[in-house]
Amino acid sequence: MINPTIVWGEYAAWGLTAEGPAKRKLLTPFQFLKEVEKRGIQYEAIGLQLYMGSGGTGSGFTVRDMFTIATLLNKYAQLGKSIHITELGVPSKFEDVGDKIVMEAGYWHRPWNEEIQADWVEQFYTIAFGNPSVESISWFDLADYTQVFIPWGGLLNEDMTPKQSYYRLKNLLESWITHTKGITNSQGKYNFRGFKGPYKITVEKEGKIVAVLYLNVETDVKKIIMIQPDSGA
Repeated sequence: MINPTIVWGEYAAWGLTAEGPAKRKLLTPFQFLKEVEKRGIQYEAIGLQLYMGSGGTGSGFTVRDMFTIATLLNKYAQLGKSIHITELGVPSKFEDVGDKIVMEAGYWHRPWNEEIQADWVEQFYTIAFGNPSVESISWFDLADYTQVFIPWGGLLNEDMTPKQSYYRLKNLLESWITHTKGITNSQGKYNFRGFKGPYKITVEKEGKIVAVLYLNVETDVKKIIMIQPDSGA
């Protein structure tokens, strides 16, 4: 049994370590993982934090375009590990608040507002969902509460009313669930193509349920399900 190993590359963009300012040149997170592999250290997954639109120039949170984001995900996918986007957020207003800097971090297409945030969410999740290595995405701030990490970065307003991004993401996730219903052909076959994930398959004959099957599709393969006819068939 292999004991899990946690390796940390956080703060590299700021030239910091957990003990304070770095005393030597730090590796980029990708270089760090390559060095981990070179030294034979085993690890199971990669966690990425992708905050954008806050902190100003040099903070590591300046805005990037979707092509750059897709390229970044593909780069880490080359390491052959599952990718978990553990923290994520962009603002829905283009204004500073308190000591949080938004305007100097740039914007995407045009200054941030609820519609732009919703567009960004929809495109980002689509790109990440389409990358086979990405297994999970965690939007960090649910609502615009006082200690929000990215100013105006919630999917909900401070009074917990949904923003456009909330509904956009909800509709997007629902579109990735396969719902299908049909009748077998003369050979007793019914074909459909769906998303990966767990399935509940219900088989009916003459209005009665004759079988309920559970199937988990994890890879791009064809699944054939055989159901034996009853004695009265």
